[in-house]
Amino acid sequence: CDLRAELDTDGDAATGGGKVGNGGAGYGGKVGGGSGGGGGSRGCAQGELIGASLRRQLLSAPFAEVSASFATSALFYQTFLGSLGEQAQATIRQRQPLLSDEEASALAASYVSTFLSLAPLGALLNAPLGYCIDRLGFEPMLAVTLLAGAGHALALYYGAFAAGAAAFLLLTAASFSYMYAFLAFTFGFEYYGLLAGIAQSVASAATFALQPRLHAAAAGPGGWRRVQLT
Repeated sequence: CDLRAELDTDGDAATGGGKVGNGGAGYGGKVGGGSGGGGGSRGCAQGELIGASLRRQLLSAPFAEVSASFATSALFYQTFLGSLGEQAQATIRQRQPLLSDEEASALAASYVSTFLSLAPLGALLNAPLGYCIDRLGFEPMLAVTLLAGAGHALALYYGAFAAGAAAFLLLTAASFSYMYAFLAFTFGFEYYGLLAGIAQSVASAATFALQPRLHAAAAGPGGWRRVQLT
């Protein structure tokens, strides 16, 4: 599938917006081909969505994929940020069960304070992750996102708050880098802002619906370890 050649042929009569779409389609082919033998056809299929109707883009498998992956990531980090103190204290209780409530609470507060102080450094991951997308394609970045989410949950499950927080920063940077780059190079820029907004709305709705259930589960037997295991 030589999508770039086809679009180059039609590009003489295209507007500036068409030229942007041509560039995105070419990149989509490159990204698809970089991940293996079947990637080229996938890149072509994605490239064909550039310039398609909004309805076709919204109902496409690639948009469902990116929306689902971003919604899952958003649920992870909204839940973590909404329960930092509780999860920090749960990991402390697991590692140091003999501490008093006051000592565990004070230590958890210091963990949270340290995390919030260092969290802005997570933005330094954006450029390397973007470069990885340019060089290796989307599939490796999706793998990084999924592995970071799993590592985040497992680290907290085993009481390693610092490791869980580090995996959280990687998860956040990778999920945003993946979503925005994927939307641009798969669908082009005609509906880029709308598609990004819809994907984020789906993530917000999923978090709104599921987060109370996770907090309720954490209040029951097993606490946050039960939530992280599931």
